[in-house]
Amino acid sequence: MKTALWILTALLAAAWTGLAASGVALTDWLAGQAATTTPDWRALIASWPIPAWAALWVDTAALEALRNATITLLTWLESVSPDLSVALGWLEPLIWVAWGVGLACMLAAAALAHWAIGRLSSGSARASGAGPRPL
Repeated sequence: MKTALWILTALLAAAWTGLAASGVALTDWLAGQAATTTPDWRALIASWPIPAWAALWVDTAALEALRNATITLLTWLESVSPDLSVALGWLEPLIWVAWGVGLACMLAAAALAHWAIGRLSSGSARASGAGPRPL
């Protein structure tokens, strides 16, 4: 049981590490995108036609509102782009700090479970008479 606990902990730690590494890679990519010039996304999105199949499922006014909200969001992101690249530079160390705290909590929980399994196992062994006999 203890072996299964530590195997599960190792798998969760690997997944947690992969998630953190993916977050850092995404942050690096976003910082690179914020630093370069990008095409005029507002004009590109405004020129997209609403697909005929979407009009069957969703009200076209709602799709227009979604398009306008997206354009507004992109306009805001372009205005904060210089600040965004600075903020993204701080985000990478914060991701790794969160990773370390999360991993420490995961290991502490696994150690506590390891201890609890040991206590339960020794208690059931004594109750069944399998333990050492008193003199």
